Amino acid sequence: MKLGQERRLFDAFIVVSPAFNKDLGAWQLKLDQCLPSTARVNLPKQVELFCFPDIHEINRRKVDLRCSLRKSEEFTFVLTQSSGHRTFGFCRRVLQTTKFEDSRYDVRPRIPQTICFLTSYPYFNMFHMLLKTVQIRRWLTPSAVAPLLRDLYNKEMPSPATPFYLQRM
Repeated sequence: MKLGQERRLFDAFIVVSPAFNKDLGAWQLKLDQCLPSTARVNLPKQVELFCFPDIHEINRRKVDLRCSLRKSEEFTFVLTQSSGHRTFGFCRRVLQTTKFEDSRYDVRPRIPQTICFLTSYPYFNMFHMLLKTVQIRRWLTPSAVAPLLRDLYNKEMPSPATPFYLQRM
């Protein structure tokens, strides 16, 4: 993904989820969300596979994803273009936060999702902190996630040694 004139904090925020295809008897990945929506056309090819690198093993072993994840997992991937430009994917695999009739998350199995920031900046600690913040917001107040992500996306990357502030945090 190429950055424009602005030095944005990230290029895209995506959510990738597996869905079970009964006809194939296998889990298939789908891109559930992309912010900003205009970034969808510029996403790296098959970015979903980088967000779920173990999907082939899951299908080979016939793992039931509804019961496999007990705690969140964090990982990072790097995609390097022939020009040398790098795109970092900072990922956190979490359980889906879709609420059912009851609002308790602990009473029914849920499928994992991967939330991911795609960026050209290798700021591991900052992006992993932001992933945890987004995960908590998705649990507590899902309506507050989109405004937070919009504010983050519209933030310009500060110069070195310059404080970074965000109102919605």
